[in-house]
Amino acid sequence: MKSDKLISIIGPTASGKTELALLLAQEFSGEIINVDSLNLYKHFDIGTTKPSINDRNIIKHHLIDIFEPEQAITAVDFVCLAERAIESIRLNSKVPILVTGTPLYYYSLTKDTFNPPPTDVALRKQLIQTAESKGLESLYLELKEKDLPSAQKINSGDKKRIIRALEVIYLTGQPFSTFRKSFFSGVDRYPLVKVGLKPDRAYLKDRIMERTNKLIEGGLMEETRKIIREGIPINAPAFESIGYKEALGYINNGLPLVEVKSRINMRTYKYAKHQMTWFKRDKDILWFEYESHKEFEEVKGKIKQYLRERYE
Repeated sequence: MKSDKLISIIGPTASGKTELALLLAQEFSGEIINVDSLNLYKHFDIGTTKPSINDRNIIKHHLIDIFEPEQAITAVDFVCLAERAIESIRLNSKVPILVTGTPLYYYSLTKDTFNPPPTDVALRKQLIQTAESKGLESLYLELKEKDLPSAQKINSGDKKRIIRALEVIYLTGQPFSTFRKSFFSGVDRYPLVKVGLKPDRAYLKDRIMERTNKLIEGGLMEETRKIIREGIPINAPAFESIGYKEALGYINNGLPLVEVKSRINMRTYKYAKHQMTWFKRDKDILWFEYESHKEFEEVKGKIKQYLRERYE
């Protein structure tokens, strides 16, 4: 690819972004930048569906396994690291390929309106203690009172995002939702080619259920037990992620396996809807729709042709 543009692969969880990224990286001499907050954490591999070691040996990946699970990661942290990765890839005459899982991180990196709300470690710890002593529901109710738009977009069990939203409110006196709106009022900081994967709803649900089964069969419970044995506390931010929270319920509280699968499926689908809520506001994404695996194979060919025609 002779252009100086970056490729963005955008879409909901389980839509096929990882597979497409590998194909495009080989086709256009690219390197992949992870834009998924959970893949930044070490040790948490199966539940986060990280690219395999084999895939990472074939194509260089950036921003995977760089933080300890106990560390809280901010959008500012991510942007600083991603900017360096983009510069490094370009210096090697390669094409940066952004694989987007966390919309907040993606738009923080790519929009010129990025104005991150402040953080306060002491305040965050205080909110975490409140959640543990009074229950997360009390914080969620507080968020509904102070910032209903944010509360409506955050799952009532998502401790990390509830605490972050309240932290911003306490520090700035402004609703967290006002910061999100600013993303779409600016322009892109980079020359981006935005490719969106948009599977049919029924097919996406099937893919999510298939993904959940692979997590369980691939050793999610065993990996979770290993992480606990290594001394990583169960209140580490990474344990709030989809899959690991349910695995803890299975290991520590005897949650039936069928219920584990059901909860993972439900949370994954809700998160996919959350991702699309962000992405559908971006009018520059070229969406490719499909309803089956066979159609997805055809979509990959169309995307390759689209990129060749415009940017080689």
